[in-house]
Amino acid sequence: ISAMLILTVAIPRRTEGKPEISFGNIWSDLREGLKFMRTNQLTRSILGVMIIGFIGGGSIYILGAPFAQQVLNAVGAKFTLILTVLLSGVVLGAALAPWANRVFPKEKWFGRAVVGFGIVLIVFALIDVYALSLVVICIGGALLGYLLVTAYTLLHQNMDEEIRGRVFAAMQTIMRTCLLASMGIFAFIGWLFTKWIPWKADNPVSKSLNLGFMTKSFYPAMLALIVGGAVVILGGVVAIRSLRKYFSSVEEAGIVESTEPAT
Repeated sequence: ISAMLILTVAIPRRTEGKPEISFGNIWSDLREGLKFMRTNQLTRSILGVMIIGFIGGGSIYILGAPFAQQVLNAVGAKFTLILTVLLSGVVLGAALAPWANRVFPKEKWFGRAVVGFGIVLIVFALIDVYALSLVVICIGGALLGYLLVTAYTLLHQNMDEEIRGRVFAAMQTIMRTCLLASMGIFAFIGWLFTKWIPWKADNPVSKSLNLGFMTKSFYPAMLALIVGGAVVILGGVVAIRSLRKYFSSVEEAGIVESTEPAT
């Protein structure tokens, strides 16, 4: 229905001043966006967080299915429900992000939300109760949706319009590259853990840790997902420190400017 409605929209043809679209122009814009991201402290900070966060958070893409099978015994429709709840959480978090950014200062809560997402990943990895895991993954999805919206909001509010599109295009390229890299990295990490815990569908072995009041079983995908959560937490700590430094410098520059006598 949406596509049919769009087809009815009359879009006038541009006959003059139409820019030429070529690989050279696209590459030039992308290179300019990357150069700006390296030199601007805010975009460099958010870019670093996105790289670390997407590599760590992307672990759930490659490890989700084996984790659900090994730990939750959730295959088929049960695993599909996990993905549905995760995506529903992302939509919910994105929808609530504008309200949350009015209530909580996004300069502070962006990094905290990254740390929270990493903690949620670790908690999700340690839970072996299916119903509870759905609640946790929904919270993780909501944090992820909030992070995506807030990252673009911070950049949108603190960048000039003429460079904004190039930076966003460069970020989209980097995020997709990080997701692909994450799939390869955590597939390898999961494979390494299977050398220590040789789990198979017909031989579901695990390692157990006696905590005194309970015994906890560990599986290869669980351990690899915990590593992914730890990587995300690292990215959150980096975000908190770098964004605090950036906005403190901006605030100090504003104070200095406001105290200078008018000429």
